Amino acid sequence: ANKVLLLLVFFPTSFYFVSGYTEALFFVLCLACIVNARRRNWIYAGVLGGLAALTRNQGIFLVLPFIWEGYEYYRTRPAVRWPGYLKILFSSALIPLAFLLYSVYIHYVVKAPWPWITRTQIWVTHLDWPWVAFIGNIFYLFHGVTSFFVTSVIVDLLMMILFLYLLIRKVSWMPVSFTLFGLSMLIPSLTMVSTWNTMTGVSRFVLPLFPAFISLGLLLNTKVKVRTWIVFSYASQIILLVLFYAWTWVA
Repeated sequence: ANKVLLLLVFFPTSFYFVSGYTEALFFVLCLACIVNARRRNWIYAGVLGGLAALTRNQGIFLVLPFIWEGYEYYRTRPAVRWPGYLKILFSSALIPLAFLLYSVYIHYVVKAPWPWITRTQIWVTHLDWPWVAFIGNIFYLFHGVTSFFVTSVIVDLLMMILFLYLLIRKVSWMPVSFTLFGLSMLIPSLTMVSTWNTMTGVSRFVLPLFPAFISLGLLLNTKVKVRTWIVFSYASQIILLVLFYAWTWVA
């Protein structure tokens, strides 16, 4: 656990945890939701999942690992009666319900567009197949991009490949709910495509994917590997942080 935390702190884009973004809050709420689900504190997990969905739209996908944890708990307990099943279903429903009520409030009380429409308008994005953004990043990488986008194009592409690999590489070592959480958070991030058909913000969206950092910790199984990775990560973090403060688009 200490090694995984160290890898997270020194990760190249971890400075977003102390920037004006939702990464830190979203990470804590997602982690707390899954921890409480695994401890069978269903109501607490549902409330925390609802708060995560209010923090970022992708939080609604916490329903998947939540329901899986409930399934794992009750499938070996045939004597459990219907109230037990209803409790977990009610608790899991708190996650999408929180986002639904918030959306209704924004649209009908505040008289503003639906939250997802506002996001696509402000960030100039649209929903598309995940491979569209992947191909778009490769296209811009080899056909010349402006200095403003080159960092984002390269970093997002590398992050996407790395985290897909990490989530799949040690899948047999982790609970199914961890893998469900990681993939259900990463894949929707790839479907938010920019006007130029490139990825948007993947290098910071991956930060809350703690199962990938657990996988990385398992792969770096010697002190030499850990220290080498940390030196590389910290050097990369310094470079990206300088670019970030210089107003070069990083994520």
